[in-house]
Amino acid sequence: MSTYYTKIAFRFTGVIFALGLLACNTTRSIEKKVLQGNYDQAIDTAIKQIQAKGKAKQDDQTVLLLEEAFRKASLNDQQRIKDLELNPDINNLQEIYGLYQSLGNRQRKIEPLLPLYIGGSRTKMAQFDMYNYSPRTEQVRLKLSEMLLDSATGLLETGQKLDARVAYDQLVKLQNISPGYSSSINYYLDKARKIGTDYVLVKILNQTNQIIPRPLEAALLEIDTYKLDRNWQVFHGEKVYGTRYDYVVELSIGQIQISPERVDRNSYTKETQIVDGWEYATKDGKVQKDSFGEPIKIDRYKTVVGTAVEFSQFKACNITGQVRLIENQTGRVMDKENIASEFVFQHRYATFSGDRQAFGPEIQNLFGLGPVQFPSNEQMVFDTGEDLKAKLKAFLSRLRF
Repeated sequence: MSTYYTKIAFRFTGVIFALGLLACNTTRSIEKKVLQGNYDQAIDTAIKQIQAKGKAKQDDQTVLLLEEAFRKASLNDQQRIKDLELNPDINNLQEIYGLYQSLGNRQRKIEPLLPLYIGGSRTKMAQFDMYNYSPRTEQVRLKLSEMLLDSATGLLETGQKLDARVAYDQLVKLQNISPGYSSSINYYLDKARKIGTDYVLVKILNQTNQIIPRPLEAALLEIDTYKLDRNWQVFHGEKVYGTRYDYVVELSIGQIQISPERVDRNSYTKETQIVDGWEYATKDGKVQKDSFGEPIKIDRYKTVVGTAVEFSQFKACNITGQVRLIENQTGRVMDKENIASEFVFQHRYATFSGDRQAFGPEIQNLFGLGPVQFPSNEQMVFDTGEDLKAKLKAFLSRLRF
């Protein structure tokens, strides 16, 4: 045989060996899952291997393991159903319904592969006992739907928030397993949402001797911008007619301090050496040369002097206060936090005389600037309120009822 055909044969043998090793490893993986009791995982892996290789080329071990995993998984589910049926309350009935669904789904995975044979003669058929679970699944579904609706409506009758939230979850489950079961489900869902929700009113108390700018108050109470995504909490920045509030969050502003407008002046003179052309390097009156025989050039420096006058415009605003969570019905303070926010306006500019090259880039950038108008007191308070709003949001975000 030629060298070329020998190489081809060797490569082909290697591929066959690799495929065989892969199949062997997969079979061992299935066997391990069966021994560990992970029957459905074993079933899924075995089905993938059978589909990949084709039914006609299956090894007996994979089919036998699939047969064993299916039998044991089905027996486990059936026994669990019998145990749960001894006490068919709503929780057990939900599990029973899930188990019947698992039994049916498991069969539907395997049915397209049948029949599967063991041995080369194709005379011995693998045993997969199939049952029609649909009637029993439907019976359990209807019974569970009835129990979920009865339980949910009973919980809503208590008028308690936690009961209403449980009722809501049960009604959602009912919708999932039996869409259209009752025309009143949406009514009960709305009722559960209303009873189970905590309504919180956020309001501002001005305890200063100053007028709080309306734009600031509006921004603080613009609850939608806080993006408080809660299932059972609703925040309002103003009272909504007909709403019974469970809690009140009071932002009490105790003090607003605004500093006087100030301009600081600082004058100084600076002396710096800068490059001013070049000259030949000399030694003992002779021009120095490099290794190539070329004259060596060096920078020539000169001293420059400049005087700068820096101006700094400054104005600051401080807001202090307290935020409290109050139970509306009893007036009990459930949580509180002192808060303080500050906003500083600062603008720098400068003038110079002499040589501007005496100064670094940071100061030179100020030379092109001039004074600006100070923000009004109202604007200072509003700008401080941006930080105040962030702190109020942080307080609201951590509330749990």
